[in-house]
Amino acid sequence: MCTPSKIRRGSLNELPRRGYRICGHTFAFRGSKLVSSDLFPEATIDDVQLDDKIAELERELGMRRTLYPKWVASGKLAQHQAHRQIITLEAILEDYRKLWRENL
Repeated sequence: MCTPSKIRRGSLNELPRRGYRICGHTFAFRGSKLVSSDLFPEATIDDVQLDDKIAELERELGMRRTLYPKWVASGKLAQHQAHRQIITLEAILEDYRKLWRENL
């Protein structure tokens, strides 16, 4: 499993300027920004548009609605945690939808 502590070992200045792998993903520097070349080729966080964020939240919410009942039934996730995580994501999605409507 890839943990943030594994990613943070060493300074970014010590990393090679060309591609290298962290947690199975290839990364490289674009100027001073560290970008994933296999997840979003030639993209940075600043390139992700509001409608893309909304679509990703909708996808994640759908996945949670499908998987969480199975996880609760198997004891992998507590019912109150599942409910809290879903309503939190729904609230975030609604905030993004409001922003989108305001920017029309």
